[in-house]
Parts: sequence; structure tokens; C-alpha cells
Amino acid sequence: MPQVSWCAIVVALGVLALLGGALGKAVHGSPFAWSAALLAGGVLLAYIGSRLEII
Repeated sequence: MPQVSWCAIVVALGVLALLGGALGKAVHGSPFAWSAALLAGGVLLAYIGSRLEII
């Protein structure tokens, strides 16, 4: 299996963080908390995917 392109994963995590900030503003919550939560979830899923050799 070819090596993972970590650039794509980093870009996806950045987009998740931006989406979290926008979502936090849309629901009148904390943009930082939403960004952090979505970013943490993305990092966790990327880690699990790499350990299972899915990505």
C-alpha cells in the first residue's frame, strides 16, 4: 500500500477547524470550542485510520 499523503490529511484537518469556527458562530456558541472539538475528532479518526492501515 502506498504511503499516506499527510498533506491531504493536514488540509482536511484545517478545513474541519474552519468549519468548526463557522458552526460555532452559527449556533451562537464558542467558535474555539467547536473548532477544537472537530479538530480533535479529525485527529483521532486519522490516527485510527492509520493504525488500521485504512488510509
